[in-house]
Amino acid sequence: MFLTFKMQLLIVIFGILAFAKVQTAEARCMTASDCNPDECCAKQTGPLIMSKRDQMDLGLIQPSGDIYGTCRKYNLEGEHCNIFDKPNGFCGCATGLTCIYVRTGIRSPPAFPGYFHCARK
Repeated sequence: MFLTFKMQLLIVIFGILAFAKVQTAEARCMTASDCNPDECCAKQTGPLIMSKRDQMDLGLIQPSGDIYGTCRKYNLEGEHCNIFDKPNGFCGCATGLTCIYVRTGIRSPPAFPGYFHCARK
């Protein structure tokens, strides 16, 4: 039985996507020393923390040493950041930078008149 053109096209597209996923796979790591100098070992081990109070209320347990993470790039100066990146197991801002809120006076979604980005300490 012959495949229709649409089915052949879908097979080719899925093949390309699968190949692209393999090519862009992030390296697995246990600690930051397993990653490049501009990367951290990002490990999300529990529910996302949305506030410091939530972090205390959940009584989060520190991850055990056998949980793998993925090597991800630190956010550079001027790039978007979130003050909860590091508590949630993401890289956050690069060394020497901190995540700050900048008021713009213009309300942007969801309801904040500003944005967060990485800046020098």
